Amino acid sequence: MLYLRSQLVKIVFFVVFLMGIHFIVLHTVEAASLQLDPTTITANPNGTFDIKVVVDAGTDQILAIDSYVVYEVADLKAEKVTNGTFFPTVFSNIFTGKVYIAGIVDDPATFKTGSGAVATITFKSLKNATGKLTFYCVDGASDSSKIIKNDVNSTNIITCSLNGSAPYTIGTGVAPTVPPGGTVPGTTIAPTVPAPTALPRTGSGNNVMKYGVPAVMLLLIGIGAKFIL
Repeated sequence: MLYLRSQLVKIVFFVVFLMGIHFIVLHTVEAASLQLDPTTITANPNGTFDIKVVVDAGTDQILAIDSYVVYEVADLKAEKVTNGTFFPTVFSNIFTGKVYIAGIVDDPATFKTGSGAVATITFKSLKNATGKLTFYCVDGASDSSKIIKNDVNSTNIITCSLNGSAPYTIGTGVAPTVPPGGTVPGTTIAPTVPAPTALPRTGSGNNVMKYGVPAVMLLLIGIGAKFIL
């Protein structure tokens, strides 16, 4: 009986060890997002500055991105976009108040991982001002920023709440005056982005870790209890 009890204790410790590993694995999954580099900008009126659009694939393999960088037209003018090296093919277009940049692999077999610069935007600063460059990202919107996973469904795995931004100060950084109960003339009002309630789905491998490991733990406990009884 003492031998069986000692064996059960070993099984319990082993199960606790597996649960610890299971918890660590599930909580180290990184979601995909878009970032800006540098993260803060200081410029002079009538000067120029460059900012990189960077994709971070997290723990996934990706095939493409769509990105929309939003800027204030009263403060800045987007002058040009220079392709980066992360994706072999890059498309871009400059709109009023928004810069569109897309990157894509030439072949699904050459998927991308990690992070890298998709393109660099050159802005001209127009006057003394403060503001922020952001990504337009709304879950479910067709014209929103996206990061496309390497899977049969071309799943959009971007987590909008993790996207970066870049506050800027031009010259003396005089902030515009907001009239009572109103908004600053010419200000682009960013849409409200709902925060995701969970990380993007990352395939069947995570489901195995999520459900398979606990099942094995319960099986081991059952076997140990059978020996004792």
